[in-house]
Amino acid sequence: MNIALAGRVFTAYLPIETLDTAWSLQLAGLDIPDEEFTNGQSVIQSLLADKPPKCCYRLFSVSESGDSEFSGSDIADHLASCRRGVMFAVTLGAAIDSQIRRAGATSQLAAFYLDCLASGAVEQAANKAEALFREEFKFSHSVSRYSPGYGDFELSYQREFLSLLDSHRSIGVTVTTSGIMTPRKTISAVLGIL
Repeated sequence: MNIALAGRVFTAYLPIETLDTAWSLQLAGLDIPDEEFTNGQSVIQSLLADKPPKCCYRLFSVSESGDSEFSGSDIADHLASCRRGVMFAVTLGAAIDSQIRRAGATSQLAAFYLDCLASGAVEQAANKAEALFREEFKFSHSVSRYSPGYGDFELSYQREFLSLLDSHRSIGVTVTTSGIMTPRKTISAVLGIL
């Protein structure tokens, strides 16, 4: 599927006033003790108050010939009814990764709980990014997010995807040789606009 990139890469901070991560824990079937949940929420909320989640994004249009190409038939099928979309990355930043490592030095269980809560927080930030895109690009309907690594939209495309977003410079997100993003609590995705 060919895409034509539109304009420049934008960046935005996504302040999260109140964390809502309980749903992600329920979805994963986790039952974190109340004290661990409260402590973890407090740690993450404090870190995000100092350095809110950040995203970079770029509008694109689906075209016969374009600047770049999303490889794989699954992403083409997913965006088949869309004429344009937003490619983006959102991250909680490196401070969360550092805090999870520090927690792991004294308690692997506390680090696990904190990691789970941070996963919920980055999902919440991605949802907030979607709301920003709806307002900025004036649309009300979209297909669900689709990320490199889903179906045959190869994880190996992650490097090119983040390069098109200039994510290293814009929000400090890089990709390892194995395709894993750092900071770890980062989501990259395509959102097709209907």
